[in-house]
Amino acid sequence: LAFLRSPAGAVTDKELAAYARERVGWNRSLDVDATRFPGIARCFALLRELDREIGGLPADAAFRRILERTMMLPLGATAFEGAQRVANLQKLAAAAAELARDGRLSLEEVVTAIERGNLEQVQTDQPLADDAAEAVRVSTIHGMKGLENRCIVLPDLARGKARGGQEKAVALTRLPDGRTALAVKIAGAPNSPRVWHDMEDRRHGLAEEVRVLYVALTRARERLILLARKTRGTPPWLEALAPWGYDVDLPPADGDAIGGGQVLHRLFEPPAQERREQEASLQADPGAVQDYEAATEALRDAARAPFIAPSASEGEWETPRSASGGKAAEPGVGLVLGRVLHRLLEVWDGADEASFDALLVPLAREEARHEGLQTATVEAAAREIGA
Repeated sequence: LAFLRSPAGAVTDKELAAYARERVGWNRSLDVDATRFPGIARCFALLRELDREIGGLPADAAFRRILERTMMLPLGATAFEGAQRVANLQKLAAAAAELARDGRLSLEEVVTAIERGNLEQVQTDQPLADDAAEAVRVSTIHGMKGLENRCIVLPDLARGKARGGQEKAVALTRLPDGRTALAVKIAGAPNSPRVWHDMEDRRHGLAEEVRVLYVALTRARERLILLARKTRGTPPWLEALAPWGYDVDLPPADGDAIGGGQVLHRLFEPPAQERREQEASLQADPGAVQDYEAATEALRDAARAPFIAPSASEGEWETPRSASGGKAAEPGVGLVLGRVLHRLLEVWDGADEASFDALLVPLAREEARHEGLQTATVEAAAREIGA
């Protein structure tokens, strides 16, 4: 069905829907009425021919025959970013040929290997090395393997290595004497094989970083531009430039030629013009700043809750916006009110205000006597919240 709907099959949705209503199935071995379903009949015939043609062919030859008979290359060339699509199809055929080189894998096994993603070296989205195109291409370093361009810009040489994933507590490692040992780290405490394992892991990681940098540096044919910022420590990519005469701690002066005169070193400071313009704007209109601060304060006041929680800490409780203009209550009232209201909500059925007051007054008096507070004060504050 995917082939029928693809540009290679080119069967219309209307024809597919009409054929589906026949409920005869999508088996390509079926004889289809070419008058009613011309597109499906044509595609089924082509698939049957391909079955016969590639039956005795090696997997790589079968891939090439399929691309040829389905006209996938010219169809891909006429689609959006056609040159890239054609390049991807050619890389896929080359990958199939690489897998089937020794003749041990069948066509089905090669397809399975491709579907499972066992082609680590195949980058189907690598940018095309088209010197005629005046364009900037953004790519990973791994995506540029095997490709070149006239000018390569490599940004952020001082970046740190990304750290992700969870470190395994147990691992196997090979010691210097050739023995295999169990490397363990529990609660941050490593055993001696684990110390050796971590040291080797860091050493291999740094070596891999340098190899990746080498790939990046060798992609340019005419001009290579490297960018780095000031940073703490010694980034491995900058340290790897030592043979050019670059010292991380004492970098060359602006305009110095290093690397045997082949590399020009430049120093640039970030422009400060934008900040100066902002400061000048603030000084020119201080009233705007004051208006903004006043508006922010007004919004902050308006966003405050219309009452203070009964569980507020001692000393913070104030009678909330009382119509009587009540003053601050005694220390400890807030905590007592919290207990009163919690007990009240456990027994009040929410029926009416009269039942609320009938339960609130005795609870407030009881808690006030228990804490040695004036019952009238606690009762008045509880009524204020209840209202």
